[in-house]
Amino acid sequence: MDLNWGRLGLLKGKLAMAMPLGKQGPHPTTFFHWSRTIKLLEQRLGPIGLCHAWAMPVHTCRQFLADLMLESHYDWLLCIDSDMVWDDTLIYRLLLDLVERPYIRFLSGTARMSGMENGKHASVIYQHRQDGWERQEVWPIDLFKVDRIGLFGHIIHRSVFESIQSPWYEGWDECYAFCDKVRAAGFDIWADGRAPFGHIGQYVVDGLPEE
Repeated sequence: MDLNWGRLGLLKGKLAMAMPLGKQGPHPTTFFHWSRTIKLLEQRLGPIGLCHAWAMPVHTCRQFLADLMLESHYDWLLCIDSDMVWDDTLIYRLLLDLVERPYIRFLSGTARMSGMENGKHASVIYQHRQDGWERQEVWPIDLFKVDRIGLFGHIIHRSVFESIQSPWYEGWDECYAFCDKVRAAGFDIWADGRAPFGHIGQYVVDGLPEE
């Protein structure tokens, strides 16, 4: 993929990057990717807002980071969990989606979590069906809408937070509860299958669909 950063000019000075750390620090590999992405974005898009939060439950971290962004002049919050891996192409892909499709206000990559459901690397993407929630294990290598998704790596516009009553993140299932609030406020949730994050368990689990 040709990384033509000049196409992302509309995002200059509008992006903040955050990492919710929970009660532990970042995985060393994640810290490497985090540092590299910060350097890349500052080279290509100018100064970006940086924030992290730890020594508190993850949902409290997410709330704290969103509050910080809203108190700033930034419009977009790029939030990546402390046990993920990614590359430059993934970040570029997500940012390009925002420029090419200005109606998107909540965008995520894709991922699988290690050690779930008898050792299977289960998807964290859900669609609502007549008989309840269905885990989506197969998805297009393109943009697609979701009803719920884990908040492992996503970009969200300040207008989403401004349209929902705070607190936005509550309890152990803060990811899916937040998605429900977003959809209730009239926003679509988008994911891009061309932006697969890796999740660090005993080894890195890629965020690709089942074959």
